[in-house]
Amino acid sequence: VNEEALANELAGHFYLETGRRNRSGHYFSQAFEKYNEWGAVAKATTLTQYLDEESEDELDESVVDYNP
Repeated sequence: VNEEALANELAGHFYLETGRRNRSGHYFSQAFEKYNEWGAVAKATTLTQYLDEESEDELDESVVDYNP
């Protein structure tokens, strides 16, 4: 899961740097989900700066609270 998260984040940065913001959002969204699945909630939260408002609203609902 951690490798999937990192791969998606790097792909998101690649597409963002090459001017393909629409495609980058998909990869940042996938990275967000994988980081949360892995338990790296703080790292996932840092990715929200790369997402548009619509994606952020969807992701807010999917954040898992790992603190008992």
